[in-house]
Amino acid sequence: LFIASSCDLVDPTEVENPNVTEEDFLKSPDAMLIWSRGVERALSSTVSEIILDAILISDSYFNNRTQYSKVFDIPQVLSSDTDVSSLQSIIATLRTQAEFGLEKVAAADAETTQDQIAEMHFYRGIALLFSGEYFTGLPSSSERVRQSSEELINEAITEFKSALSKTTNNTSKAEYNLILGGAFQCMEYTDNALCDTDQAIALV
Repeated sequence: LFIASSCDLVDPTEVENPNVTEEDFLKSPDAMLIWSRGVERALSSTVSEIILDAILISDSYFNNRTQYSKVFDIPQVLSSDTDVSSLQSIIATLRTQAEFGLEKVAAADAETTQDQIAEMHFYRGIALLFSGEYFTGLPSSSERVRQSSEELINEAITEFKSALSKTTNNTSKAEYNLILGGAFQCMEYTDNALCDTDQAIALV
């Protein structure tokens, strides 16, 4: 009885901060600027997690003093492993945040710039590239079935091209060309990789 009455007193589904709701956030000033900073932070967290997992799986570190899966030392990477599913989840979070920026925030914020839209394409492309580089297959959206690593990387290439077509910032162009060259290299499109890398160097 006490538990039931306490649940009535504190409703965990009740929103007390209106800025947390999607509707009110989208109406807030500089919504895209705020959102892009959040997605940038998500990228930092994703890269940090990938680096940590890569170190643990490599021969560079004997994994006997962490809470991570000990079979990483074999190395044995299983999709059923909670550490592996956690990495998949953090990559998917980055992708969905970029998609929300493109589909919802950009449409709601009249002050959204083409450079900010380019950023969202870049972040989505990075998430797809990570998916294709580190897994044999993952979904590329919340509504689509599993795609192969080749399909994911090719979709990443499309996103990087979209980013390049929209940005007017030379620093961003260099960054996008460089990552596009890396994606081409993953697919063994050597000529394309060299071309984009040269363009990136020329812009620095």
